[in-house]
Amino acid sequence: LAAAGIVNPKTRSPYSEAIAFGASGGAAFGYFVFEYKGESPHVAILPRNTFSPFERALDNLAIIRDTRETTDPDRAEKNLIKELDAGQPVIVWADVFSLPHRGLGPVNYWAMQPMLVIGMDGGDFLIADGSDVVSRVSAPDLKLARAKVKKDRNRMTIVERVDEAGLAAG
Repeated sequence: LAAAGIVNPKTRSPYSEAIAFGASGGAAFGYFVFEYKGESPHVAILPRNTFSPFERALDNLAIIRDTRETTDPDRAEKNLIKELDAGQPVIVWADVFSLPHRGLGPVNYWAMQPMLVIGMDGGDFLIADGSDVVSRVSAPDLKLARAKVKKDRNRMTIVERVDEAGLAAG
């Protein structure tokens, strides 16, 4: 939000991590037991809200945004570059296991996460994905990671502004 120039309309300063966390649903707890034929039963323990916390935070903060999706990875890359060329940081969803700079290696599962693309340098995209430093990701690697999961495939979001009327009404 800070990279896009979005500030808290009440304080006129960037949103704190605590405010964003609370807006996402905050701390939660849940568990699910799974049993699949031919496999041992297992339990998944959820220490946080895992049901679209990113979108929930943006909704609760009344952030107006433009989200686009396409099944065509080449079009997705062109759309991303167009927004970056216009000086707009772009949120994309990508599989962290498919990104070499994470060092996680290929596995049989995935973890799609929103991350901020802030620019390009040569043929590499510059990504802010939770680290203290900006990461370089090659265009082919980002294209692969963005296309990993059908439901999030090639999604991108541009945050625009706070809907102050909507925030006051909520």
